[in-house]
Amino acid sequence: MARKWGRDGAGVVLLLACASGTALAGGFQLRENDVRALGRAYAGVASAPDNTVVAINNPGALGFLEGRQVALDLHGVDPDARFSGGGIDAAGAPLQGGDGGDPATLAAVPATTYHQPLGERWHLGLSLGAPYGLETHYDEDWVGRYQALRSKLTTVELGAALAYEVNERLSLGAGVGARYADGVLSNAIDLGAILAAQQVPGFAPQSADGKAEVSGDDWVPTLTLGLLWRATDSTRLGLAWRSAADLELDSEADFDVPDAVAAVLSASGSELFRDTGAIASIANPATATASLYHQTAGGIGIAADIAWTGWSRFERIDVAFDNPAQPDVREIANWRDTWYAAFGVDWPLNAQWTLRAGVAHDQTPTRDEYRSPRVADADRNWASLGATWAPGGEWVFDLGYAHLFFVDDPTVSNRAATGSTLAGSFDSSADVVGVAARWRF
Repeated sequence: MARKWGRDGAGVVLLLACASGTALAGGFQLRENDVRALGRAYAGVASAPDNTVVAINNPGALGFLEGRQVALDLHGVDPDARFSGGGIDAAGAPLQGGDGGDPATLAAVPATTYHQPLGERWHLGLSLGAPYGLETHYDEDWVGRYQALRSKLTTVELGAALAYEVNERLSLGAGVGARYADGVLSNAIDLGAILAAQQVPGFAPQSADGKAEVSGDDWVPTLTLGLLWRATDSTRLGLAWRSAADLELDSEADFDVPDAVAAVLSASGSELFRDTGAIASIANPATATASLYHQTAGGIGIAADIAWTGWSRFERIDVAFDNPAQPDVREIANWRDTWYAAFGVDWPLNAQWTLRAGVAHDQTPTRDEYRSPRVADADRNWASLGATWAPGGEWVFDLGYAHLFFVDDPTVSNRAATGSTLAGSFDSSADVVGVAARWRF
Protein backbone atom coordinates (compact mmCIF):
# COMPACT_ATOMS: atom_id res chain seq x y z
CA MET A 1 0.00 0.00 0.00
CA ALA A 2 1.55 3.28 -1.07
CA ARG A 3 1.41 6.09 1.45
CA LYS A 4 2.60 9.67 1.37
CA TRP A 5 5.33 10.28 3.93
CA GLY A 6 5.63 13.84 5.23
CA ARG A 7 8.47 15.37 7.22
CA ASP A 8 6.68 14.42 10.44
CA GLY A 9 7.03 10.73 9.57
CA ALA A 10 10.60 10.56 10.88
CA GLY A 11 11.14 12.71 13.89
CA VAL A 12 13.64 10.14 14.94
CA VAL A 13 17.16 10.34 14.53
CA LEU A 14 20.14 11.58 16.31
CA LEU A 15 21.48 13.00 19.49
CA LEU A 16 25.10 14.04 19.29
CA ALA A 17 26.11 14.48 22.88
CA CYS A 18 29.34 12.71 23.14
CA ALA A 19 32.63 11.67 22.71
CA SER A 20 36.36 9.57 22.97
CA GLY A 21 37.91 7.98 25.93
CA THR A 22 35.44 7.98 28.78
CA ALA A 23 35.02 11.44 30.22
CA LEU A 24 36.31 11.70 33.76
CA ALA A 25 35.33 15.21 34.63
CA GLY A 26 31.73 16.32 34.61
CA GLY A 27 30.00 15.93 31.26
CA PHE A 28 32.53 15.01 28.59
CA GLN A 29 35.43 17.08 29.92
CA LEU A 30 38.87 15.48 30.38
CA ARG A 31 41.28 16.66 33.07
CA GLU A 32 43.78 13.94 32.24
CA ASN A 33 46.84 15.87 31.06
CA ASP A 34 49.09 16.01 34.17
CA VAL A 35 50.13 12.78 35.91
CA ARG A 36 51.91 14.61 38.72
CA ALA A 37 48.73 16.53 39.50
CA LEU A 38 46.69 13.30 39.22
CA GLY A 39 48.34 12.17 42.46
CA ARG A 40 46.80 15.25 44.14
CA ALA A 41 43.38 14.77 42.45
CA TYR A 42 44.44 17.66 40.17
CA ALA A 43 44.88 20.14 43.02
CA GLY A 44 47.66 22.60 42.15
CA VAL A 45 47.25 21.96 38.43
CA ALA A 46 47.72 25.67 37.62
CA SER A 47 50.13 26.68 40.40
CA ALA A 48 52.46 23.84 41.46
CA PRO A 49 56.15 24.54 40.77
CA ASP A 50 58.43 22.98 38.18
CA ASN A 51 55.76 21.42 35.97
CA THR A 52 55.83 21.85 32.19
CA VAL A 53 52.15 20.86 31.87
CA VAL A 54 51.17 24.40 32.88
CA ALA A 55 51.63 25.09 29.15
CA ILE A 56 48.13 23.56 28.90
CA ASN A 57 46.57 24.50 32.23
CA ASN A 58 47.99 27.97 32.99
CA PRO A 59 50.27 29.73 30.50
CA GLY A 60 51.07 32.37 33.12
CA ALA A 61 52.98 29.79 35.18
CA LEU A 62 55.47 29.24 32.34
CA GLY A 63 57.23 32.40 33.45
CA PHE A 64 58.70 30.72 36.52
CA LEU A 65 59.98 27.56 34.83
CA GLU A 66 63.72 27.19 34.36
CA GLY A 67 65.59 25.77 31.38
CA ARG A 68 64.33 23.73 28.47
CA GLN A 69 61.95 20.98 29.55
CA VAL A 70 59.73 18.43 27.86
CA ALA A 71 57.10 16.21 29.48
CA LEU A 72 55.27 13.14 28.20
CA ASP A 73 52.15 12.21 30.18
CA LEU A 74 49.95 9.18 29.58
CA HIS A 75 46.72 8.36 31.42
CA GLY A 76 44.92 5.06 31.22
CA VAL A 77 41.21 5.29 31.98
CA ASP A 78 39.26 2.17 33.00
CA PRO A 79 35.57 3.01 33.55
CA ASP A 80 32.79 0.61 34.44
CA ALA A 81 29.04 1.12 34.02
CA ARG A 82 26.09 -1.27 34.22
CA PHE A 83 22.49 -0.44 33.43
CA SER A 84 19.51 -1.89 35.24
CA GLY A 85 15.96 -1.06 34.24
CA GLY A 86 13.66 -1.33 31.26
CA GLY A 87 10.98 0.53 29.38
CA ILE A 88 7.96 0.49 27.14
CA ASP A 89 7.50 1.03 23.42
CA ALA A 90 5.07 3.42 21.71
CA ALA A 91 2.22 0.93 22.15
CA GLY A 92 2.92 0.39 25.85
CA ALA A 93 4.50 -3.05 25.47
CA PRO A 94 7.74 -3.85 27.35
CA LEU A 95 10.93 -3.04 25.45
CA GLN A 96 12.81 -6.16 24.41
CA GLY A 97 16.57 -6.48 24.87
CA GLY A 98 19.41 -6.87 27.32
CA ASP A 99 21.21 -4.47 29.67
CA GLY A 100 23.66 -3.30 26.98
CA GLY A 101 26.76 -4.81 28.54
CA ASP A 102 29.45 -2.45 29.83
CA PRO A 103 29.20 0.59 27.52
CA ALA A 104 32.25 2.32 28.97
CA THR A 105 35.46 1.96 26.99
CA LEU A 106 39.04 1.54 28.20
CA ALA A 107 41.00 4.51 26.85
CA ALA A 108 44.45 6.05 26.72
CA VAL A 109 44.76 9.84 27.03
CA PRO A 110 48.20 11.21 26.06
CA ALA A 111 49.59 14.72 26.48
CA THR A 112 52.93 16.30 25.72
CA THR A 113 54.32 19.72 26.67
CA TYR A 114 57.49 21.70 26.05
CA HIS A 115 59.02 24.80 27.67
CA GLN A 116 61.67 27.06 26.15
CA PRO A 117 63.05 30.27 27.74
CA LEU A 118 63.23 33.20 25.31
CA GLY A 119 65.72 35.59 26.82
CA GLU A 120 65.49 36.69 30.43
CA ARG A 121 61.75 37.38 30.74
CA TRP A 122 59.89 35.64 27.93
CA HIS A 123 58.94 31.96 27.89
CA LEU A 124 57.46 29.74 25.17
CA GLY A 125 55.25 26.72 25.81
CA LEU A 126 54.03 24.17 23.26
CA SER A 127 51.43 21.52 24.03
CA LEU A 128 49.33 18.69 22.68
CA GLY A 129 46.38 17.44 24.72
CA ALA A 130 42.78 16.22 24.72
CA PRO A 131 40.42 18.60 26.58
CA TYR A 132 37.18 16.75 25.86
CA GLY A 133 36.21 13.21 25.02
CA LEU A 134 33.93 10.33 25.76
CA GLU A 135 33.01 6.98 24.28
CA THR A 136 30.15 4.64 25.12
CA HIS A 137 29.21 1.59 23.07
CA TYR A 138 26.17 -0.53 23.94
CA ASP A 139 25.19 -3.95 22.61
CA GLU A 140 23.20 -3.63 19.38
CA ASP A 141 20.13 -5.36 20.85
CA TRP A 142 19.99 -3.67 24.24
CA VAL A 143 16.78 -2.32 25.73
CA GLY A 144 17.85 1.30 25.23
CA ARG A 145 18.94 0.95 21.60
CA TYR A 146 16.48 3.63 20.42
CA GLN A 147 18.23 6.15 22.72
CA ALA A 148 21.87 5.21 22.12
CA LEU A 149 24.19 2.64 20.59
CA ARG A 150 27.57 4.26 20.03
CA SER A 151 28.61 7.75 21.11
CA LYS A 152 32.14 8.97 20.54
CA LEU A 153 33.85 12.35 20.53
CA THR A 154 37.63 12.60 20.17
CA THR A 155 39.35 15.96 20.56
CA VAL A 156 42.99 16.89 20.06
CA GLU A 157 44.25 20.40 20.79
CA LEU A 158 47.55 21.86 19.60
CA GLY A 159 48.62 24.86 21.65
CA ALA A 160 51.30 27.55 21.76
CA ALA A 161 51.67 29.93 24.71
CA LEU A 162 53.86 32.88 25.71
CA ALA A 163 54.53 34.08 29.25
CA TYR A 164 56.19 37.27 30.45
CA GLU A 165 57.85 37.70 33.86
CA VAL A 166 56.65 41.10 34.98
CA ASN A 167 58.85 40.87 38.06
CA GLU A 168 60.07 38.24 40.50
CA ARG A 169 56.54 37.83 41.86
CA LEU A 170 54.22 38.00 38.84
CA SER A 171 54.09 36.22 35.48
CA LEU A 172 51.40 36.71 32.82
CA GLY A 173 50.66 34.37 29.92
CA ALA A 174 48.41 33.79 26.94
CA GLY A 175 47.99 30.87 24.58
CA VAL A 176 46.22 30.04 21.36
CA GLY A 177 45.09 26.60 20.30
CA ALA A 178 43.68 24.68 17.36
CA ARG A 179 41.16 22.08 18.52
CA TYR A 180 40.23 19.18 16.25
CA ALA A 181 37.07 17.23 17.04
CA ASP A 182 35.88 13.99 15.50
CA GLY A 183 32.49 12.56 16.46
CA VAL A 184 30.49 9.40 15.82
CA LEU A 185 26.94 8.86 17.00
CA SER A 186 24.52 6.00 16.35
CA ASN A 187 21.21 4.66 17.60
CA ALA A 188 18.53 2.24 16.46
CA ILE A 189 15.33 3.59 14.90
CA ASP A 190 11.99 1.97 15.67
CA LEU A 191 10.76 2.05 12.07
CA GLY A 192 8.04 -0.41 13.03
CA ALA A 193 6.55 2.22 15.36
CA ILE A 194 6.71 4.87 12.62
CA LEU A 195 4.93 2.67 10.06
CA ALA A 196 2.38 1.51 12.62
CA ALA A 197 1.58 5.16 13.35
CA GLN A 198 0.98 5.60 9.62
CA GLN A 199 -1.37 2.58 9.77
CA VAL A 200 0.76 0.52 7.37
CA PRO A 201 -0.39 -3.11 7.70
CA GLY A 202 2.03 -5.69 9.12
CA PHE A 203 4.07 -3.30 11.27
CA ALA A 204 4.15 -2.70 15.03
CA PRO A 205 6.58 -1.09 17.45
CA GLN A 206 9.88 -3.07 17.70
CA SER A 207 8.98 -5.13 14.59
CA ALA A 208 11.38 -3.41 12.15
CA ASP A 209 14.48 -1.77 13.58
CA GLY A 210 16.69 0.45 11.46
CA LYS A 211 19.87 2.23 12.41
CA ALA A 212 21.22 5.76 12.01
CA GLU A 213 24.82 6.92 12.35
CA VAL A 214 26.27 10.41 12.06
CA SER A 215 30.03 10.97 11.88
CA GLY A 216 31.93 14.19 11.26
CA ASP A 217 34.78 16.49 12.25
CA ASP A 218 35.72 20.15 12.72
CA TRP A 219 38.57 22.51 13.65
CA VAL A 220 38.02 25.45 16.03
CA PRO A 221 40.40 28.04 17.57
CA THR A 222 40.76 28.51 21.34
CA LEU A 223 42.28 31.13 23.65
CA THR A 224 43.81 30.65 27.10
CA LEU A 225 44.83 33.38 29.57
CA GLY A 226 46.63 32.94 32.87
CA LEU A 227 48.75 34.43 35.60
CA LEU A 228 50.90 33.17 38.45
CA TRP A 229 51.53 35.34 41.51
CA ARG A 230 54.18 34.33 44.00
CA ALA A 231 52.70 35.98 47.06
CA THR A 232 55.69 34.80 49.12
CA ASP A 233 58.67 32.58 48.48
CA SER A 234 56.53 29.61 49.56
CA THR A 235 53.02 30.50 48.34
CA ARG A 236 51.87 30.59 44.72
CA LEU A 237 48.45 31.57 43.33
CA GLY A 238 47.48 30.69 39.77
CA LEU A 239 44.47 31.90 37.78
CA ALA A 240 43.58 30.53 34.34
CA TRP A 241 40.73 30.90 31.84
CA ARG A 242 40.04 28.98 28.62
CA SER A 243 37.59 30.18 25.99
CA ALA A 244 34.42 28.45 24.89
CA ALA A 245 34.28 26.89 21.43
CA ASP A 246 31.39 25.99 19.18
CA LEU A 247 31.83 22.87 17.06
CA GLU A 248 30.11 22.56 13.69
CA LEU A 249 30.91 18.99 12.69
CA ASP A 250 30.87 18.51 8.92
CA SER A 251 29.19 15.12 8.92
CA GLU A 252 27.81 12.19 6.98
CA ALA A 253 24.54 10.55 8.04
CA ASP A 254 24.17 6.86 7.17
CA PHE A 255 20.86 5.00 7.50
CA ASP A 256 20.36 1.23 7.61
CA VAL A 257 16.76 0.37 6.68
CA PRO A 258 15.25 -3.17 6.56
CA ASP A 259 14.11 -4.36 3.13
CA ALA A 260 10.44 -4.45 4.15
CA VAL A 261 10.56 -0.81 5.25
CA ALA A 262 12.57 0.22 2.20
CA ALA A 263 9.86 -1.27 -0.02
CA VAL A 264 7.16 0.80 1.72
CA LEU A 265 9.22 3.99 1.45
CA SER A 266 9.95 3.34 -2.22
CA ALA A 267 6.30 2.66 -3.03
CA SER A 268 5.26 5.92 -1.36
CA GLY A 269 7.94 7.94 -3.15
CA SER A 270 9.48 8.96 0.17
CA GLU A 271 13.02 10.37 0.33
CA LEU A 272 13.34 9.69 4.07
CA PHE A 273 16.20 7.71 5.61
CA ARG A 274 18.58 8.14 2.69
CA ASP A 275 22.30 8.64 3.29
CA THR A 276 23.06 12.35 3.28
CA GLY A 277 25.42 15.03 4.45
CA ALA A 278 24.73 16.82 7.74
CA ILE A 279 25.99 19.47 10.16
CA ALA A 280 26.05 18.64 13.87
CA SER A 281 26.39 21.56 16.28
CA ILE A 282 27.84 21.14 19.78
CA ALA A 283 28.83 23.91 22.20
CA ASN A 284 32.00 23.41 24.26
CA PRO A 285 32.20 25.41 27.52
CA ALA A 286 34.56 28.04 28.85
CA THR A 287 36.54 27.09 31.97
CA ALA A 288 38.17 29.04 34.81
CA THR A 289 40.52 27.79 37.53
CA ALA A 290 41.89 29.26 40.76
CA SER A 291 44.83 27.28 42.07
CA LEU A 292 46.88 27.57 45.27
CA TYR A 293 50.15 25.88 46.20
CA HIS A 294 51.96 26.43 49.51
CA GLN A 295 55.18 24.83 50.70
CA THR A 296 55.61 24.54 54.45
CA ALA A 297 58.88 25.07 56.31
CA GLY A 298 59.23 21.30 56.44
CA GLY A 299 59.00 21.01 52.66
CA ILE A 300 55.47 19.59 52.49
CA GLY A 301 53.46 21.00 49.59
CA ILE A 302 49.77 21.80 50.13
CA ALA A 303 47.58 22.40 47.08
CA ALA A 304 43.96 23.46 46.63
CA ASP A 305 42.00 24.18 43.45
CA ILE A 306 38.54 25.30 42.52
CA ALA A 307 37.50 25.16 38.88
CA TRP A 308 34.35 26.34 37.10
CA THR A 309 33.04 24.96 33.79
CA GLY A 310 30.38 26.89 31.89
CA TRP A 311 28.28 23.92 30.79
CA SER A 312 25.08 26.01 30.72
CA ARG A 313 26.06 26.94 27.14
CA PHE A 314 25.36 23.34 26.23
CA GLU A 315 21.59 23.69 25.89
CA ARG A 316 21.05 21.32 22.99
CA ILE A 317 22.56 19.44 20.06
CA ASP A 318 21.33 20.32 16.60
CA VAL A 319 21.71 18.08 13.55
CA ALA A 320 20.77 19.64 10.19
CA PHE A 321 20.57 17.28 7.19
CA ASP A 322 21.39 18.16 3.59
CA ASN A 323 18.45 16.00 2.48
CA PRO A 324 15.49 18.44 2.63
CA ALA A 325 13.06 15.56 3.21
CA GLN A 326 14.87 14.48 6.39
CA PRO A 327 13.68 16.47 9.43
CA ASP A 328 16.41 18.24 11.34
CA VAL A 329 16.97 17.00 14.89
CA ARG A 330 17.25 18.93 18.15
CA GLU A 331 18.30 17.08 21.31
CA ILE A 332 17.66 19.07 24.49
CA ALA A 333 20.48 18.86 27.06
CA ASN A 334 19.89 21.84 29.41
CA TRP A 335 23.16 21.25 31.25
CA ARG A 336 24.20 23.50 34.12
CA ASP A 337 27.48 25.14 35.17
CA THR A 338 29.65 23.00 37.43
CA TRP A 339 32.35 23.31 40.10
CA TYR A 340 35.32 21.08 40.80
CA ALA A 341 37.10 21.36 44.16
CA ALA A 342 40.33 19.53 44.99
CA PHE A 343 42.81 19.33 47.85
CA GLY A 344 46.16 17.54 47.83
CA VAL A 345 49.59 17.26 49.43
CA ASP A 346 53.16 16.54 48.31
CA TRP A 347 55.34 14.80 50.89
CA PRO A 348 59.08 14.63 50.08
CA LEU A 349 60.59 11.47 51.53
CA ASN A 350 64.15 12.20 50.48
CA ALA A 351 66.11 13.73 47.60
CA GLN A 352 64.80 11.12 45.16
CA TRP A 353 61.23 10.34 46.21
CA THR A 354 58.12 12.48 46.72
CA LEU A 355 54.75 10.97 47.64
CA ARG A 356 51.40 12.67 47.15
CA ALA A 357 47.70 12.21 47.82
CA GLY A 358 44.52 14.10 47.10
CA VAL A 359 40.73 14.21 47.20
CA ALA A 360 38.21 16.06 45.03
CA HIS A 361 34.51 16.57 44.43
CA ASP A 362 33.28 16.93 40.84
CA GLN A 363 29.76 18.09 39.96
CA THR A 364 27.84 16.75 37.00
CA PRO A 365 26.27 19.19 34.53
CA THR A 366 23.42 16.79 33.75
CA ARG A 367 19.92 17.10 35.17
CA ASP A 368 17.76 14.13 36.13
CA GLU A 369 14.90 15.06 33.81
CA TYR A 370 17.15 15.38 30.72
CA ARG A 371 19.88 12.80 31.34
CA SER A 372 20.62 10.52 28.39
CA PRO A 373 22.29 7.08 28.42
CA ARG A 374 24.85 8.68 26.10
CA VAL A 375 26.18 10.66 29.09
CA ALA A 376 24.93 8.80 32.17
CA ASP A 377 26.78 11.15 34.48
CA ALA A 378 26.43 12.03 38.18
CA ASP A 379 28.37 13.86 40.91
CA ARG A 380 31.53 12.00 41.83
CA ASN A 381 34.30 12.02 44.42
CA TRP A 382 37.98 11.41 43.70
CA ALA A 383 40.60 9.71 45.89
CA SER A 384 44.13 9.65 44.50
CA LEU A 385 47.74 8.71 45.23
CA GLY A 386 50.98 9.44 43.40
CA ALA A 387 54.75 9.52 43.51
CA THR A 388 57.70 11.21 41.81
CA TRP A 389 61.09 9.58 41.38
CA ALA A 390 64.06 11.84 40.60
CA PRO A 391 67.03 9.47 40.22
CA GLY A 392 69.38 12.32 39.50
CA GLY A 393 70.47 13.90 36.27
CA GLU A 394 68.07 15.17 33.65
CA TRP A 395 65.14 12.74 34.02
CA VAL A 396 62.20 12.70 36.46
CA PHE A 397 59.38 10.12 36.48
CA ASP A 398 55.82 10.41 37.83
CA LEU A 399 53.15 7.87 38.69
CA GLY A 400 49.54 8.55 39.70
CA TYR A 401 46.35 6.65 40.48
CA ALA A 402 42.78 7.73 41.23
CA HIS A 403 39.51 5.97 41.95
CA LEU A 404 36.24 7.74 41.20
CA PHE A 405 33.18 7.08 43.35
CA PHE A 406 29.81 8.22 42.05
CA VAL A 407 27.85 9.91 44.85
CA ASP A 408 24.53 8.53 43.54
CA ASP A 409 23.74 6.11 40.74
CA PRO A 410 22.89 8.20 37.66
CA THR A 411 19.30 7.65 36.59
CA VAL A 412 17.64 8.04 33.21
CA SER A 413 14.01 8.50 32.21
CA ASN A 414 14.39 9.17 28.54
CA ARG A 415 11.79 9.19 25.76
CA ALA A 416 12.89 8.41 22.20
CA ALA A 417 11.43 10.32 19.26
CA THR A 418 9.50 7.20 18.18
CA GLY A 419 7.60 7.06 21.47
CA SER A 420 9.48 4.46 23.52
CA THR A 421 10.60 5.29 27.06
CA LEU A 422 13.72 4.00 28.83
CA ALA A 423 13.90 4.16 32.63
CA GLY A 424 16.57 2.85 34.97
CA SER A 425 19.91 3.59 36.61
CA PHE A 426 23.62 2.96 36.13
CA ASP A 427 26.06 1.47 38.64
CA SER A 428 29.27 3.30 37.71
CA SER A 429 32.86 3.78 38.84
CA ALA A 430 36.24 4.40 37.24
CA ASP A 431 39.97 3.99 37.80
CA VAL A 432 42.69 6.19 36.34
CA VAL A 433 46.39 5.31 36.16
CA GLY A 434 49.01 7.70 34.85
CA VAL A 435 52.73 7.58 34.05
CA ALA A 436 54.95 10.46 32.95
CA ALA A 437 58.54 11.19 32.05
CA ARG A 438 60.09 14.67 32.22
CA TRP A 439 63.38 15.66 30.69
CA ARG A 440 65.29 18.85 31.37
CA PHE A 441 68.06 19.66 28.89
